[in-house]
This record gives sequence, C-alpha cells and structure tokens, in this order.
Amino acid sequence: MISIYIIETHWSGDDGQGIVALRYFWIVYPYIMSLIVLLAPAIPLHLALRRYKLEQEDAFRNRLAAIRLSLEGGQLDATKRKDLRDDHEFGQNARRELHKMRLWPYGVSANSKYIIILIANSIATLNTFSGWVKYFMILTSR
Repeated sequence: MISIYIIETHWSGDDGQGIVALRYFWIVYPYIMSLIVLLAPAIPLHLALRRYKLEQEDAFRNRLAAIRLSLEGGQLDATKRKDLRDDHEFGQNARRELHKMRLWPYGVSANSKYIIILIANSIATLNTFSGWVKYFMILTSR
C-alpha cells in the first residue's frame, strides 16, 4: 500500500505543514477511495432494487386481493374457481420469491472480503505508523 511506503520512506528536505498534510492525505486517500468505489455503484442499485421490490409488492398485493374477492364472491363456476385458485397460488409463490430478493447488490462473500481486506490494510498501516500491534503482541505474550 502507498500509505505504508509513505510512512516507511525517509523523506529528505523540510517537513513543513504542507508536506505533512500531503503525506497524511496520501495515507488516508486510498481508504476513502475504496469506500467510494464500493458504495458509488451500490447505492443507486440498492435504491433501484428497493423501488422495484416495493412496486412489485404493491402489484402482487392488489392482484391477490382481487383474486380473493372474486373467490369469496361465490358466483363462479368450478373451472373459473380452479383457475383463480391456481392464479392465487402462483401469485403467492412469486411474492415469496420477491421477499427472498436481496436489496444490497453485493453478497455476503463480497462484503466480508472487502471488510477483511480493509481491516488488514488498516492494521498494517497503523502498525507501520505507530508500532502498536508489536507492542500489543509483547504485552499478550507475557
């Protein structure tokens, strides 16, 4: 990671406020960009999936309610009643499938990989920056 390189490299010259600010910027910048790259496409997709799911839920609810009203009316012959029951069962199954649909575009595997890599890189940067992991290991080994 560039952050570890920036921390470990001996920089010749003046360490003025601008240089120090620039170093810290390049230490933090990759982490911020990784979050943006993860979330920028995911948020619009999430909103579109949620909107689709709500629209479909409303359509299923209205259709199933209309079928139930027709079945409760009792003015249907046996074949029409059977067709409506089949339609109702099909609508319920489709509604169950809709409820199983995820709204977040990334799966658990992708999310966990990202979090593990982010944590590992953050620990490596912090370890390089302050050496606190080595100190913690010394304390726990006693």
